Amino acid sequence: MNVIEVMQRFPDQEACIAHLEKVRWGDTPTCPHCESERVARRTEYMGKWRCNECKKSFTVTYGTIFYRSKVEL
Repeated sequence: MNVIEVMQRFPDQEACIAHLEKVRWGDTPTCPHCESERVARRTEYMGKWRCNECKKSFTVTYGTIFYRSKVEL
């Protein structure tokens, strides 16, 4: 895949996040802190999740080289 194909497949931040979520979690997002599947998407922040067990917030990039990066995906 070349740069042009990447830009076409992932035209914006939202498309990148959706792809990473599908690759990392499949159909079931999991809390990286406690491994619970009881999580909810936080609608006020794109790509942010909150665990209903441990009450911690997280994103799909938690624990990766992209975590806390200021550069968009």
